[in-house]
Amino acid sequence: MRWTSLPLALALSLCNLVARADDAHDQFEKSVRPVLLGTCFKCHGGLKVSGGLRVDSREALLKGGDTGPAIVPGKPDESLLVKAIRRHEDVSAMPPGKALPAPQVEALVEWIAAGAIWPPTTAKFETAKHWAYEPVQSPALPITKNSTWCQSSIDHFILAKQESLGLSPAPPASRQVLVRRVTYDLTGLPPTMKAVEEFERDPRPTPQAFADLIEKLLASPQYGEHWGRHWLDVVRYADTAGENSDHPLP
Repeated sequence: MRWTSLPLALALSLCNLVARADDAHDQFEKSVRPVLLGTCFKCHGGLKVSGGLRVDSREALLKGGDTGPAIVPGKPDESLLVKAIRRHEDVSAMPPGKALPAPQVEALVEWIAAGAIWPPTTAKFETAKHWAYEPVQSPALPITKNSTWCQSSIDHFILAKQESLGLSPAPPASRQVLVRRVTYDLTGLPPTMKAVEEFERDPRPTPQAFADLIEKLLASPQYGEHWGRHWLDVVRYADTAGENSDHPLP
């Protein structure tokens, strides 16, 4: 029985280790990484490295800066990073202005106490390569066979993709279809017969008339009512028997 139960015990131990590792990784991504990247990285990452300290990898934190290692895994009280965010008198306070909220401080302390586990999928913060940090560029328009179809720069990219797949644009929609589509999209309601007739009789080129129709719908109360419903869902609004059933919502 002992030899039979040994593999089971080993399997259970392995499962527990994997579960703890997953929990540690989740905790890092949820509570530690946002603080390091959102607060500390401004002065200790990228092109700016104050005090010689970087926070974009575990190795960088272990190496530390001019005053020594920033973290000592398993020993938060001996870690300079913890002393800095707790604003001890013998170290420079981090961040220099407003102190971190208590839950963020506690998350970093718990992370270091647990061994400062850094998930392998987060080897280093590559923020400089993230699209949101890249300078705005104006790429050259792709060459297409039917460039006369394009009415905007975006159309060139759409058409180039279609042509690469052996596809061609759908024929232009009628004005009746256009006014119906855009009215439903922006207000959630069908267009009135009067609105359809006015758009169909508009003597201007369709792109110009359509652009003005969109602006008119965006300025309508129905647009605000339609899209405001989504925000009311976010704040959990609901009609209730207010005199006896309402209660505060967090």
